Amino acid sequence: MHTVTKTTVLLLAAAPAATAQSLMLQHGEIVQAVGDMVAGTSGATIKASGFDAPVMDLDGNMCWRAQMENGNVTGTIDDRAVFYGRTAADMVMVLRSGDPEPTGMPGVTCNGTSSTGTSFFTGPSGNVRLSPTGGFVMFGCYLSGTGIVNTGTTLAGRNDSVIYWGFPSGQPGTLQILAQRGSPAPSGGSVYDTGFNSISFQNTGLNRQGTALFKGDLVGGDVVTGQNDDAWLIGTPGNVQWMCREGDALLGGAVVVGSIGFQAQMDENGFVLHDETLSTTLGTSPATTADDKVLLLYVGGTQVIVAREGDPMPGIAGATYGSFNLGSQCFSRTSQQMIFQTTMGGAVTTADDGCYVAGTLGNLAVVIREGDPAPTGVAGETFGTTYTSSATINENGVFCVLAGIEGPSVTSLDNVGLFYGTAGNITMIARGGMAAPDMPSGFIIGTANNSGIAQGTSSPQLNELGQVLFGVNVWDGVNASSGVVNQYAYDPVHGLRASLIGDEAWTFSGTTQNVTNHGYVQFNSGDGAALSFNSNGDYCSRVFFANGGPNVALVRNHLGSFHGSTASVPATGGIQAFELDATAANAGGLYVIGATLSGTRPGFSFGGATIPINQDVWFNLAFLAANGAVYPNLWGILDGTGRTTSAAFAFPTGFPGFGGSMFHHAFMVLNPTTLAVDFVSEPVSLHLY
Repeated sequence: MHTVTKTTVLLLAAAPAATAQSLMLQHGEIVQAVGDMVAGTSGATIKASGFDAPVMDLDGNMCWRAQMENGNVTGTIDDRAVFYGRTAADMVMVLRSGDPEPTGMPGVTCNGTSSTGTSFFTGPSGNVRLSPTGGFVMFGCYLSGTGIVNTGTTLAGRNDSVIYWGFPSGQPGTLQILAQRGSPAPSGGSVYDTGFNSISFQNTGLNRQGTALFKGDLVGGDVVTGQNDDAWLIGTPGNVQWMCREGDALLGGAVVVGSIGFQAQMDENGFVLHDETLSTTLGTSPATTADDKVLLLYVGGTQVIVAREGDPMPGIAGATYGSFNLGSQCFSRTSQQMIFQTTMGGAVTTADDGCYVAGTLGNLAVVIREGDPAPTGVAGETFGTTYTSSATINENGVFCVLAGIEGPSVTSLDNVGLFYGTAGNITMIARGGMAAPDMPSGFIIGTANNSGIAQGTSSPQLNELGQVLFGVNVWDGVNASSGVVNQYAYDPVHGLRASLIGDEAWTFSGTTQNVTNHGYVQFNSGDGAALSFNSNGDYCSRVFFANGGPNVALVRNHLGSFHGSTASVPATGGIQAFELDATAANAGGLYVIGATLSGTRPGFSFGGATIPINQDVWFNLAFLAANGAVYPNLWGILDGTGRTTSAAFAFPTGFPGFGGSMFHHAFMVLNPTTLAVDFVSEPVSLHLY
């Protein structure tokens, strides 16, 4: 039996070696690993390769599904569970396969049966959504038991899957049913005909208000097959409405939605960006194959046309919109958009018919176009084929995309780049064939066959801070077998550095393990970031290891200038040590750390800068305790590299009532002469359990 020691792990490469100086301040914390004991299960442990990729909210809380074995695990009937927490110490089990149905259906359990009725399979699904703030969770689940029909058609009574919505406390009454197969749809007498047991990240959403978005097939009632049997739905339990349904009329009935797309993205206001196909037979002026693609924005119950195939393209004389493609993270938390689309008409050719448009409703503009000069630093190089799923944009209009590069000297090793910026101010932050940062001399980004940067990078992750995470292959340029998979991070303050190195050695629980790969959820969180990477710089991933022992672990980490040694401490007393890195540009500056119990948005203004914590009673108390036992070195002077490791938050004993509290800290650097704010960090969170 294997148990991982839950301590902070310093991520330094062993082979291939990297220098500690070149790596960011990294504090990977293992949350759960293969072989770990599972609390409350009479000896169950995490099964090998038993993790689905985790997701994370703005406060750094994580949610994931894991597979178990041993102890009281009896097989596939009860071997999976959804977990929620931040560290091994404060995680809770939200729902386990085989548990009694949490809303109180008598005789019903959270698992399903096969068509023969003899084999059990998993209950809760692995695609778990967590709202950016608000603490809501959403996932699909199988059911079986009294009154549950697991076979046949929905019209014949099948009702064996649900979408659960609620709070991930693991306590009775905290989960509700958002939708169930066979239950009534919002109107018209139809019922849901969808196996909700395995909902997708790409066609669901959950925002800070708890508003849920999902897709459903329909049967019965007013359904006409092929005309109105598919729909997007939005709302909360007991208040689900149509978001968009096949057969919906647009433009006063001139056109009708003919078929529903696969992906939609929702922001914090409940607005939804989605692309659909118009009917070529229905409506007073039916669409044709030349204008049946449409991009829509759902705003408070109304569909607004963002762009339609055949409409004039902004900024390209004579060109019209072609087809649309929504990337994995193309809609910010308050409606910034970035969409890949093809252009037609005018002087457009196959050499320049692909482009990205970005902006807000009514203010879209072309920001990258195939054939335009690429900012690679090499004269004559242009943007080549674009990767349609890579569009990412944040709340500030900063975008990051993967794009091809063409030119006289471009080869298969350097024909793809990662581009970053705003319209008219784009830079290249990585390229196939370039020297691999934080790797020994001679290593490049790429493989023996291609640029490597396209491997696992078609959907880079971007957050509101402008930080980017992406994975690439790197190799020594000689031996085809030498390639490893690295995770890189771009930070506007610290530049491009490795955040996880393939073959990096980690030592825990008495064994040394080498990283082989990593995985994350790149789809939109509804907060201008990806589901595994929040806008405060925290991220989580599923890390794979070799060399025997535990071969998979869930890890949390942080990007930026401010790091805490752990994500949670007991309310009976504990310490979160801080490391500050404001770069050498702020060497000798006066740093001041602020604290709050009230979250990070909207923050407050000071000295012309926004400090990303909210002022409250604790904010004032922290300054009263400055440079004492609770807050040693709350303020001080940065060293010659712009760093310090002397500050901490030491929560004292004797205050158990603070259990469950979430603290946030951030620091600013003041000019020692003028006291102007020269630098502001991102916030760091801490949970008391």
